[in-house]
Amino acid sequence: MATTRKKTAPSKQLPKKLKPQEISKPRQPWLMNLINDIFWLLALMITLFVILSLASFDMADPAWSRGIAQINKTHNLAGLTGAWLSDIGYYIFGLSVWWLIIAAIIALYKSFRPLLKYSESALMPMNVLPGQSWQQHADARQSDN
Repeated sequence: MATTRKKTAPSKQLPKKLKPQEISKPRQPWLMNLINDIFWLLALMITLFVILSLASFDMADPAWSRGIAQINKTHNLAGLTGAWLSDIGYYIFGLSVWWLIIAAIIALYKSFRPLLKYSESALMPMNVLPGQSWQQHADARQSDN
C-alpha cells in the first residue's frame, strides 16, 4: 500500500521582525569622539613608553637575548618590561626601530583631532575684540543689522 503524500506549495518566508533590542541605534558623536580620544591617548602613552625604553637601553639589563644574574637591578628607565622591549626591538630591527617610532609619531600627529576652532564654535565668535564683553559684542552685531 503506497501512501500518497500531498504536495504543498513552499510557504513564503516573511521577513523577520526585529525586536527593539536587535535594532542598532546610531552611536552618539560625542561618545565616538570620546572613544577615539581615549584610543589616541593610549597610543600616545605606548609610544612614549617605547621611546623611553629604547632611549635608556643598557646591555647590562636582563633581557631576552642574554641572561643576567641580577634580575632586580635594571638600568632601563622603563623597568624590566622596557629592557625586554628594547632588547627585542634592537635585536629584530636594529637602529631602524627608530623609524617605527617616527612612523608612530607621524600617525599620531595625523590622527590628532583638535578641538573646535573659535570661529566654528557658537559659544565664542572670533570677532570679539579684546576687552569687549559678550554683551557689547552682541549689541554691536545687532546695531550693524
